[in-house]
Amino acid sequence: MKKLSLGFHSSTQKTLHRLQLNYVEKELSPQEVQQAMQEIASLQLFVDKEGQKLLETPVSAAYVTTATEPLFGFKK
Repeated sequence: MKKLSLGFHSSTQKTLHRLQLNYVEKELSPQEVQQAMQEIASLQLFVDKEGQKLLETPVSAAYVTTATEPLFGFKK
């Protein structure tokens, strides 16, 4: 499965938080992803108990591909 992993710095710039999306367009341009990340950050949806924004500054994005290697008991 191909996922999109988005990395954001918090408002303190000390912590990197990742937002992982499972069902995404497979051929997004870097500009499209960066614009979408800016929009997500501007919504300020995620804050910690001290009120610090968790997804404030977009810093990275990558497609991540995972593969399952069945050992036993998996049906196709």
